[in-house]
Amino acid sequence: MNKYKVSLGLFICFGLAFVIWSMTEISQSFDEPLEALQDTKHDMEVVIPAYKINDEALYFFIDQNNQLGTAFLKEGIYGWKTGAISANPRQKMKADQKLIDYHVYDDSMIYGLLSDDEGALEVNVNGAPARTLEIGVMLEQDLAQKYNLEDKILWYYQEKKPVPEGGKTLKNSVIVLNKKGF
Repeated sequence: MNKYKVSLGLFICFGLAFVIWSMTEISQSFDEPLEALQDTKHDMEVVIPAYKINDEALYFFIDQNNQLGTAFLKEGIYGWKTGAISANPRQKMKADQKLIDYHVYDDSMIYGLLSDDEGALEVNVNGAPARTLEIGVMLEQDLAQKYNLEDKILWYYQEKKPVPEGGKTLKNSVIVLNKKGF
């Protein structure tokens, strides 16, 4: 009889803990990744979706402090939740500068802006082309002008594994090429 009471008590405690955990998860989860991001980061002015594949999503943003940032989102059993968010100040571009600025996130991703009014440039990282998003075309014209993004390309490169210790870092591996390869 005593074992029965202990087992019942443990079952009730675990059940109660599960209900509390589920309620917390439900209240912090959303139907769409953008909703989860907007709930977490309230000061975004520009939102740029990169991808939504299976249970992962990647967004870039520019916030009210003019910082370029990235956010990783994951879909759980109750919906989408924001994972890691990183933001860095945008640098002023010099007249002859093509690669404006770039940032490394967790030694597994590097991203930045590229000024390409002719559409002839690409970014290579470790010899592989970076993915690009033509944000000047993606955004409404007013918004692109307000943040000086008309001829800008947002590029990013993700590594499956972080750079090994002592290996060439992502930040030291960025090369801007014209589409002819030089």
